[in-house]
Amino acid sequence: MKKRRPGESLLDQGRSERSERSARIAKSNNRLALQMGRAVKAASQTSPCPSIAHPLYAFSRSTNRAYAMACGSWACPSCSRKKKAIARRAIEVGQARAFARNERVRFLTLTDGSAGAMTVADLYDSWNRLRLNLKRKGYLSEYAAALEVQARGALHLHLLATGSYLPAKKLSELASRAGFGPIVDIRAVKREGAESAKNSAAYVSKELAGYVMKDGQGLAEKTNVRRRPVRFSRGWGCSLGAAKKLIAEEMAEDRGEAADPGPWVVLRVAPDGSLIPQGGQGLPRMIPPTTKPAATPEAPGKQPPEERAGRQAVASDDEGGAGGELEAA
Repeated sequence: MKKRRPGESLLDQGRSERSERSARIAKSNNRLALQMGRAVKAASQTSPCPSIAHPLYAFSRSTNRAYAMACGSWACPSCSRKKKAIARRAIEVGQARAFARNERVRFLTLTDGSAGAMTVADLYDSWNRLRLNLKRKGYLSEYAAALEVQARGALHLHLLATGSYLPAKKLSELASRAGFGPIVDIRAVKREGAESAKNSAAYVSKELAGYVMKDGQGLAEKTNVRRRPVRFSRGWGCSLGAAKKLIAEEMAEDRGEAADPGPWVVLRVAPDGSLIPQGGQGLPRMIPPTTKPAATPEAPGKQPPEERAGRQAVASDDEGGAGGELEAA
């Protein structure tokens, strides 16, 4: 506590200290709000996700930079390429790590067991039954799986998997019992080989990633809930979040920069241009607009609620969150 001035009461001294503290906090918040406004203005020159009614940005407290956030939809034309590139990296890294552990890797294809009527939920129910059976028999250890919707509407499930030797006849029998079609494909993957060789690691990882790269509209028609077209077992060796971090580190290295460590604050742009921090204790409820809000394109006939869009964008950031807090008066 500061030394009391002559003639100043304890009550007056407390009021003076609170006033000075409030002034310091207001000054700090004003400076940070200005930094956020400038960062968002710079980031808005890039392409924010058009599927979000009002754009969201991740602001780094350590570098004072903002980055446009994705909506989290695999079918979004603006964001899907980034997400699918992340999926491809996770497939490739997991496969390389399996070979480094001297494990057997195979490429499997499972087909629709109901003449094209199988839904995504049906397929995953069948896969869960088959997966448990294969694990009990030692045929399956870890896997990366990708969904494919064929032109005729039938679903196929393609996998890179580790485990003991599994004859195609046995796989067909077990798949049929689980609800898949009897037509299956299985091939051993070789660690070495040209990318053009159909049994080489380079070829099959590219092939599996290719199914993820397909247009998500066909998948959307097969399910009324949000589904990822790619899945990984826990021990595969690389998750989508880990792959995303690897790509970010490589991009930063190419630019000659260190990866941005955060902490992060997620900002939503309100209709009037105000920046609204999403979550976190001690955050101001609103940061006044510093620039005129830019018009955001929206899909014809579809205007998703901004709050739902905000939740989707935050949830889609596997490694991020609204870290870091502003002081509150």
